[in-house]
Amino acid sequence: MKPAKVRFLLERDDIGYPPFENEDVWARERPDGRFVIDNSPLFATGAACGDVVEARREGADLIFTRVHERSGNALVRLFFSDDRAAVEVSRTLLELGCELETGRIGEVPVAAANVPKRVDYATVRAILDEAVGAERLHYEEAVLPGR
Repeated sequence: MKPAKVRFLLERDDIGYPPFENEDVWARERPDGRFVIDNSPLFATGAACGDVVEARREGADLIFTRVHERSGNALVRLFFSDDRAAVEVSRTLLELGCELETGRIGEVPVAAANVPKRVDYATVRAILDEAVGAERLHYEEAVLPGR
């Protein structure tokens, strides 16, 4: 399968989040013309790493249209209170078998966590809820496992 970038068009809320109009996500094109998402989007919603998606061509761009088949993976966005929280919580998630894409929104460290279907999502959620209680992060469940 050859590599490609699939563009997700983003809708901003009343306060201007997300800070971009679109996000390009790495994917691999299958022989049937569909694409397997190859990394976790930091801002786009609706698709997780491993999902098979469809995209329409607009000039040289591939624009996401829909999910064809779910991988069973979950996608969680993390907004950390500081760099120390980002490092410590990220380390814990990586040890569980999650994969992370990291970045910043201004001064705020952020991550997109791919929670593979082999990882117990309830354990991940318990860790995240504990971190929320300690005011170390906020999180958003962008794609729940199996949905």
